[in-house]
Amino acid sequence: MNFKNQKLAVLSLALSLAAWSGCATPAKGPATQSASAQGDQRAAAPSAPAVNAAEEKANVKKALESFFHAVDVKDWKLIEQVIAKDFEFYGDDSMVLTRDEFISAMKEDNMKIDKLELKDVKVSLSPDGQMAWAKYSAHLESSMRGAPYNMASVETVAFRKEDGNWKMTHNHASVKKLDPKPAKA
Repeated sequence: MNFKNQKLAVLSLALSLAAWSGCATPAKGPATQSASAQGDQRAAAPSAPAVNAAEEKANVKKALESFFHAVDVKDWKLIEQVIAKDFEFYGDDSMVLTRDEFISAMKEDNMKIDKLELKDVKVSLSPDGQMAWAKYSAHLESSMRGAPYNMASVETVAFRKEDGNWKMTHNHASVKKLDPKPAKA
């Protein structure tokens, strides 16, 4: 087989594999179409819209704040809207909770938030703007089941964009329980 035929055979095999795997569709026309003509067709294909990273990062931060607000006011419908169906929570004690278990635990805890500070919130975004992750430290003064519960934590939360909205898909929290502040005399 001469060099030109080898080149065509490799090109044909590559196009067949791409079409078979769903990565691309074979170009219309004769199998001898030049690689440069095929490159021109790919260049003319519409590209994905540009991602406004600053805007999307701000939207992720809003989704995170929305979640904490919903927990504070016990808006279970909003919580269900912010958390993806395949959400999982991971704690330091090897605890893993599904979305439903996580929501159920929050309901049982009956948390009342007196003060919440999120510090050093850093949001990163995937190049296609469809995934994001936030990391932060939190300080929480609250009560759970009627008893004071203060904590400090560092957390990482992953988000996925679904139907134009950011949904929490994963949360890992390292929590340190703090002694409650003594009551003011």
